Amino acid sequence: MSQPPPPTVPPVDSGIAEVNGRSGRGIELVRDALIKFGVIFLYRPDVTQASLQWLLGGPELFGYRADELEPTWSAFSALIHPRDALLVVKPRDAEALSGKSYEPAAAEYRIRHKSGEYIRIRTILAPFPPSQPDAGPAAVEMIRIIDERLSYERAATKLSEDALSTVLNQIGYPVILMNRAGLIVQANTAADQLCGAADVAERFCPFLHHADGSLLFPGFLEEVIRDGQPAYKELYRFERWWHVHLVPIRDSAQTVARVLLLAQDITSIKAAEEKKLEGERALTHTLIREIHHRIKNHLQGLVGLIRLNEGAPRTTTDLVNSVITQIQSIAAMHGLLARSGKSTVELSALVAEIVTAHRTTVHIPIRFRTALAPDFSLELAESEAIPFAVALNELITNATKHTKRVASAEILITLADDPLGHALTIRNAPARLPEDFHLPDWLAHQSGITLVLTLLSGSRFNLTFEQDDHSVTARITF
Repeated sequence: MSQPPPPTVPPVDSGIAEVNGRSGRGIELVRDALIKFGVIFLYRPDVTQASLQWLLGGPELFGYRADELEPTWSAFSALIHPRDALLVVKPRDAEALSGKSYEPAAAEYRIRHKSGEYIRIRTILAPFPPSQPDAGPAAVEMIRIIDERLSYERAATKLSEDALSTVLNQIGYPVILMNRAGLIVQANTAADQLCGAADVAERFCPFLHHADGSLLFPGFLEEVIRDGQPAYKELYRFERWWHVHLVPIRDSAQTVARVLLLAQDITSIKAAEEKKLEGERALTHTLIREIHHRIKNHLQGLVGLIRLNEGAPRTTTDLVNSVITQIQSIAAMHGLLARSGKSTVELSALVAEIVTAHRTTVHIPIRFRTALAPDFSLELAESEAIPFAVALNELITNATKHTKRVASAEILITLADDPLGHALTIRNAPARLPEDFHLPDWLAHQSGITLVLTLLSGSRFNLTFEQDDHSVTARITF
């Protein structure tokens, strides 16, 4: 069965002549009708050449004067939306104008109006065989605008969109509008610098996808589309750290149709955080080393306290109790340091802590009072607080041991002013000093008084003892 002969291109010149043969009023009516119904006919005598003719209608339908738009295919194709040019027009023309067949091909794409807005058109491309042996195929394309004509409201909307686009382009951070598949619908200048040229077809958002469209973070985008709720994520891309914020955008049916991505560069913030963490790690290492050093020193100090009791005429129980109370004094000092968070201990607070510790183990009433001014404060460094605490502990223990067990027995500890400055006194009654008591002589003895004198030696504290009727007073002046 023989094939029908291919269609031939209509004689263009005769068509134009026929129209020109009518009255000017008739031509004007035809043009008005074409404009009213949004129909244009384009003729390309050779698709391999640039020449293009407006058969019926003209560039006025897109808002241009005839002299504003060059009658070439390149000038017309420059009005086609870049995405549609790649995905719709180019594949259609490659098939329809290949010469394999001369069947009409329908398509829809967008054309840029002079106002800057893209309007949608529907076209039918009719290819024809070449008119000359060495020429390319000819083509007639009927174009019909299927969008409504631009109204004042749409023009105002376009102005708002342009203003918004200007604002977004001034933002230094990438802003990207995606469809549900993750393809970029719109992007500001900062985003285009990372995403590549805007005329590249099928651009996936590079913050969420590999170049082939596979997801970098499976579940992140899908969760936003499924739940319709914003989501946040910190991620590393383009050798930078980003805080990515996804915002779902719903259509009139309340379905998530678009997703807006805002990406903030937080590289400097992350670097500052890392630097801070490094500083904290270094500080922690230093503190741990210092803690171990202090523990070592304290253990050595405890060994020294125990060695001071070597050879003393005491029972094992007395020795153990003495060491326990000495350790409790040091513990009281560290408790105050821990609570205050400082490197010094206030004197009256330290005395109060040691007195409280002794009250739980001593059967003689112990009272503590201060007669110093309310604003008085004497801060002791750790190196000074430890020997003072152990010395005070030993003086209280000594006072307890040498107080007669009678109903009126008591120990009174007082902080008050003194002619030499200030003084801490430990008065126990009833009690008496040994006969012919001379304090310097006790340095040669192995006793608690010897330990106190050793601890306070070379410090700003001075120890004396007084006998008053039936009481003994140990006075530490400072």
